[in-house]
Amino acid sequence: GIPIFEGGQWDFNLLAQRLNRDVATETDRFAFQHCLFVMSSRTKSAWLYTAPCCQLLSKHHQQFTHYVHRLSIWHMSLVCRETPEESAREILMSDEIGEDTRRELLNHLLLLTPIRATELVEQVYDMGNQCFVIKPSYNYRLEFYAPPGQPLGDHKEKIRNAVVKHGLKYASQRVLNDKNFALSAISEYPAELRYLSEKLRDDSYVVMAAIAKYPESLQYASERLRGDKDIIRIAIAESIHSLLLVTEKVLKDRRFMLELIEKNPRAFNYAAAELKYDKAFINEAEQRNPEVRQYHR
Repeated sequence: GIPIFEGGQWDFNLLAQRLNRDVATETDRFAFQHCLFVMSSRTKSAWLYTAPCCQLLSKHHQQFTHYVHRLSIWHMSLVCRETPEESAREILMSDEIGEDTRRELLNHLLLLTPIRATELVEQVYDMGNQCFVIKPSYNYRLEFYAPPGQPLGDHKEKIRNAVVKHGLKYASQRVLNDKNFALSAISEYPAELRYLSEKLRDDSYVVMAAIAKYPESLQYASERLRGDKDIIRIAIAESIHSLLLVTEKVLKDRRFMLELIEKNPRAFNYAAAELKYDKAFINEAEQRNPEVRQYHR
């Protein structure tokens, strides 16, 4: 979905046509290398097939794919909740890697895993505790919608405009932990609650602002707030399917589920199994809302 070719988005046929012209432009070279990045970051089994192809590439591209594969092992370890053998920062800050390759890897990471990559940019270039929003590009230079190193007082409006226009996925950790910036972004992109800090995903005001616009964003709230009955009432007022996103404890709460069924009989479908097969619960549910019969028979 990123228009990395000038004039529009690309597909593989267009890429092949342009590569036949000896990779004439910088954007074509970026597109070719991004394909290498995606191929080399696949699973271990897929790597066994793509690795021999990489031997046909230049020495620089071979080194590039080697580091991409190491980064993919790190990423898969996190996905599987294992302890990775080496961190992404260790890989990118290794003495054996050149600055050009480091910049290339970070730019491609920004397109595929923006939040993790933005955090890595902070670590690698020592930009922690600064407010900035990265602008992804194809020229391998770090660019910014709102740059770091600016006095926050004069910089707030630029940051706010950047997150309202482009969202939060390229924002620094300090921005993701700032309630005012978060609310500005959520007003346009409520699903981007997922990118906020753990602290803000546990902030009832922030979460309510998100679900008021997009009830499904409840899934990104903290576990505590996914069990908050006031927040759940706001979410299901828009969509009863939001009950799929709440904690199991709520679905086992007899009194609360009966309250919901009284207003919407479809809530019965989401009750915990121990309630749906409880005759006393079923009888009381029918007394409160006779329409519930069509959902349990």
